[in-house]
Amino acid sequence: MKDYSSTKSERENYILDYKRNHKNGTIDIMFADGSIYKNIDYCEKNVEIIEATQEKQAEKAVNNRERIVSEKNRAKGYSIIGSIVGAIGSTLVLVPMNTDLPKLITSVGIIGLCSAIPGLCKLKKENSKLKEVDKISYLNQNRERLEQFDNYQNSFVGIDKDVSLKLKKRKNPFSILHIDDFSQDDLETMIRNMDREDKFQFVYKKTK
Repeated sequence: MKDYSSTKSERENYILDYKRNHKNGTIDIMFADGSIYKNIDYCEKNVEIIEATQEKQAEKAVNNRERIVSEKNRAKGYSIIGSIVGAIGSTLVLVPMNTDLPKLITSVGIIGLCSAIPGLCKLKKENSKLKEVDKISYLNQNRERLEQFDNYQNSFVGIDKDVSLKLKKRKNPFSILHIDDFSQDDLETMIRNMDREDKFQFVYKKTK
């Protein structure tokens, strides 16, 4: 799960993920402030605590979607302004005045690109957050329908084999704990496949 926390105190209790250690039956829990809790028993109670916590975090993230959009737009503006200002300012300081035009243009371009990198990194991060929030929102709106996939023989047509195997084998495949197992495109494809089966009502040959 991505980090949607906005304050230091919130980050202290914000669970990003957990890693299972198969050798000793424990899990490591990663928090948004960088802390990692180790030697935690891999049991149903602890998994339920993590799941419930992340469900609340996801709900808050979906409700705060506009803030993420605002951060994305701000990052986009910073990358543009940063490249322009950085290019002009740095060129005046670093590039000799007698530099010929082609070299000057190249220098301005390189410096502008370097100046834009921090803003572009921030933009990429906010885009990634927005993509995940939209996926969570779509999942929540269509969860009941998606959980019917076992009733359809062709629900996974057009979906990567690894993704379909993960969804088939998990007890609760659409839990927030497994949000990285699939994309929103995967979910939309599954629903299209099920809707198509409902439309045509094909009769399938029974397997022995």
